[in-house]
Formats: sequence, C-alpha cells, structure tokens
Amino acid sequence: MNQTSDPILNYLRDAINYIDTTFGEGYAKEHPELIGALIQVVAADYNTKLTAKILQKGLADIASAIEHTSLTEGK
Repeated sequence: MNQTSDPILNYLRDAINYIDTTFGEGYAKEHPELIGALIQVVAADYNTKLTAKILQKGLADIASAIEHTSLTEGK
C-alpha cells in the first residue's frame, strides 16, 4: 500500500503529530483515544464543509433558475 496516497494513513499520521506537538512527544501513543476522537472531529468537519459546498452550489442553481423564470415570465 502506498502511504502517500492513503488518506487514512495521512490522517492518522497528522493526528499523531498534532497531538504530540500539542501535548508532548509520545502523548498520542499513551492516549490512543485522542487519535480516534481527533479523526472523528476531522471527518465531521470535512463532511460539514462538503455538504455546505454542495448546498451552496444547489442553492445558486435554484436562485439562477428562479431569476431566469422571473425574467422570462415578465416578457
């Protein structure tokens, strides 16, 4: 498995680095529950951002359709 293309390994590595940088070297290894919690937060944040992006595009399309309909009905 290519580690550079595996996002899960990247998330784990980043979580461990973040925890160790914040709380001291080896803290993540001593507290693996923090790794899981941090991964859950990152996943939820990613999901929220992706959902917002999709909704933003959909709402823009709806607004455009309404504007187009309003303009064509007025003729």
